[in-house]
Amino acid sequence: LHNYVNNGVILSTCNRTEVYCVAERTDTLEETIGRFFSRLSGLPAFVITSYLYSYQGEAAVRHLFRVACGLDSMILGEDQILGQVRGARDRSDVNGYLDPSLTNLFHHAVRVGRVARNDTEISQNAASVSSAAVAMARRTYGNLDPAAILVVGAGRMANRAVETLLDSN
Repeated sequence: LHNYVNNGVILSTCNRTEVYCVAERTDTLEETIGRFFSRLSGLPAFVITSYLYSYQGEAAVRHLFRVACGLDSMILGEDQILGQVRGARDRSDVNGYLDPSLTNLFHHAVRVGRVARNDTEISQNAASVSSAAVAMARRTYGNLDPAAILVVGAGRMANRAVETLLDSN
């Protein structure tokens, strides 16, 4: 990312990859981020940019705060997202890609997410995507104990799905 923008944070969760950055020129930012994702994926930049959305200024701050609180998740109040926001900030900081404004923004986003979880009931019944999938499979198919289940995926989310399935027995 630092080859495309001076300062930035990549937030990658189970269903999204977002880039938060500070840019002098916002008129070409989507094109720049599209080239970044194009290099990563091997897809043409015009294909990538057709799927991008962007927020600027206050709208970007509001979006990050909603993400940190679990309001913009597949599962309302999902508890893993706050750790992912914190981890994204920490990785960018360790690599020297944070400027003071991004550091401040992410510090506040983590604080807002923590307050939302502690002072409201948003995460009281929150589930992970994996636990919601297991619950849906149980509602649809009943007892899963005798079933042979194939989990297709890679990385932590696939591991969590398997752990959730095993723990549900």
